Amino acid sequence: MPALSLGVAPSIEHMSLLRSLVVDGIMDVGANRGQFTLACRITKPSIPLVAFEPIPNEANTFRKIHGRTSNVTLIESALGESTDTATLHLSKSADSSSLLPIGKRQTEYFRDTAEVGTIKVPVQR
Repeated sequence: MPALSLGVAPSIEHMSLLRSLVVDGIMDVGANRGQFTLACRITKPSIPLVAFEPIPNEANTFRKIHGRTSNVTLIESALGESTDTATLHLSKSADSSSLLPIGKRQTEYFRDTAEVGTIKVPVQR
């Protein structure tokens, strides 16, 4: 499986809940490298999925894993109140990056969430 070769495994903690849901579509907001999307593809392979990921490196990995899947769409953007650009606070652990500043308490409890930089990203409503 190409996902594992890229260091990406399905977020198995969500799979039992996903199996029980009856849905027409799925949104993966802050998709990172596609861990949740991978779990969705395993449990709901025919359901269309739209993923949003603003970090270019993470989106690139997502595309390598899911790019040939016809019912998966990746939009390289953050989501917010209005369409614009915004500063994304990059975390040492990329999946903890946020449009919100990374707070002191967060880094106290989760050491891998320390801010390592910022980038400007597109934001869509």
